[in-house]
Amino acid sequence: MILRHYIIFVRTMLMSCFMVLAYAAHPQGENNIWTFGHHNGLDFNVSPPAFIQTSTISMEGAASVSDANGNLLFYSNGGKVWDRNGNVTPNGDGLLGNLDGSCSQGVIIAAFPGDQNRYYLFSLGSREGPHTGMLFYNVIDMSLNNGFGDVLPAQKNIKIDSALNEMMTVTKASCNSYWLITHGINTPVYHALKIDMEGIHAPVSSTGVGVWIPHAGGEMKVSNDGRKIACAEVSWPSKGIELGLFDAETGLISNTIEIDNLPPDGGYYGISFSPDDSKLYGAEYLGEMAQFDIVAYPNAAAINATKYVYPPDSMGGSMRMGPDNKIYVVRTGIHYIARVNNPNASGAAANLDELALQQPIWAFFAPPYNPNILAMNLGHNALTLSPDDRDTLLYPAKHVTFCKGDSITLTVDNGFDSYSWNNGSTAASRTVMSAGNYWVYSYKGCKVTVDSFEVSEQNPSFHIQEHDTTICDTSTIMLHAQLEPSGNITWNTGAATPAIPVSTSGVYIASGTNACGSFTDSVRINTVSCDCIVFAPNAFSPNKDGINDWFKPGIACELKTFSLNIYNRYGTRVFSTSNPDVSW
Repeated sequence: MILRHYIIFVRTMLMSCFMVLAYAAHPQGENNIWTFGHHNGLDFNVSPPAFIQTSTISMEGAASVSDANGNLLFYSNGGKVWDRNGNVTPNGDGLLGNLDGSCSQGVIIAAFPGDQNRYYLFSLGSREGPHTGMLFYNVIDMSLNNGFGDVLPAQKNIKIDSALNEMMTVTKASCNSYWLITHGINTPVYHALKIDMEGIHAPVSSTGVGVWIPHAGGEMKVSNDGRKIACAEVSWPSKGIELGLFDAETGLISNTIEIDNLPPDGGYYGISFSPDDSKLYGAEYLGEMAQFDIVAYPNAAAINATKYVYPPDSMGGSMRMGPDNKIYVVRTGIHYIARVNNPNASGAAANLDELALQQPIWAFFAPPYNPNILAMNLGHNALTLSPDDRDTLLYPAKHVTFCKGDSITLTVDNGFDSYSWNNGSTAASRTVMSAGNYWVYSYKGCKVTVDSFEVSEQNPSFHIQEHDTTICDTSTIMLHAQLEPSGNITWNTGAATPAIPVSTSGVYIASGTNACGSFTDSVRINTVSCDCIVFAPNAFSPNKDGINDWFKPGIACELKTFSLNIYNRYGTRVFSTSNPDVSW
């Protein structure tokens, strides 16, 4: 047998993976604790979520972040940073931006790419505050302050944009990075700033269909699949919701439409996509809450036709999807947070619980202050990045075989930066000599493809099923050659079929060739005449005269077996032999 070596080459496609919002999918516990309002908070580490007391004082914008296990790290209203115990960090006071806590989406916390201990804290100025429309960033380092975290003095109150409305959101990009999205004042222009390991890049701009007057409030959200963006229009002249496409690779927003432009006394403030992105919810400022089926996008008329209005008429605060995939809605004028229990369902089946959670009052309010007014906003989810945050493509396993005693080389494209096999090898190919499951990660930047191989071993065999034998010279025998794995079979007779008929004496040789090599086997066939006449004398004279003294049958052919038995007249055997040469 010839030993052979096999090379299996797998061609993979390097392509962008579908971007998913890390903060919307809730794979871990980083958003399990919310802080908002007047000393309020919600703990989603228990079910149902429980209110907790915090140091937050904010009418609207607020944010918090926990570790992967749901343990609170720090939180902020955009003017101060509190540690997990509710203490202002040593350098956590005097932040610029949402200083008065009155910007709709005034605070966002996002992971620092490439450093698990650091976070960006973005703070946006409200229309009432001293930093109207200004966007600042700060960096919090959790290794400072004995592990309680603090703001880095050299990266505090860094202004990066201005002339912005009271809305911003953050969503995953690719390659361990994300986009911070804002909207200009009195303009239909969106800004998207990419943040990666190199820092904060200059914004890219996109133009929508809406026009805002100065200082418009409301919320902006990106869908859970990262493909759509919605923006509430709470101020004149536009009063509906702008819905468009978002490109996570470029940061550009396109194909925007306006749905449900409300009358002058209306305007949406809070918005949220359903977990499956088939529905869009909007809470009218100090008014009603509505659901839209957006499957028909970009057909605005078809979307408007699906509008379903929920009672009561006091749902005008922010919306936020919880780690439980339910949507929580601030109610204005009463001490309750409503909850949409089944947000993927249509209309009433979404199951709005108007009195889901009753807010506690942690501090005394003297007139005219109302604790409900100080809970217009439930805060913004933090965006976190895993240590190896990559876009991953998984390919189906390749089934390959090789012959026992040989080897096989598993190979993928060589256009990647690095490789990692399951045995620790970092080469583009790997040679194996045993059956099993093998896989390789191929990296290019932050793209990774995963190829797997199911390798099976074949034990080659070749033989003629019949053994050496003798046949009558008037008979025919079929000889069968069997080859595993299958291949080509030829005989020394010139035949090229697995089975051949044989009727003459000789040595028959079969040759087999397959992926495992070349093989031979042989068998000897003898032929004899099977036409045999036996002569049995009917008399003999055992008188020792040397003439006809012995009885012996006469046989004129080759025998395979012989037996001679002689009996007397009483039935008693008097002679027996199996040797045809022996006489009686």
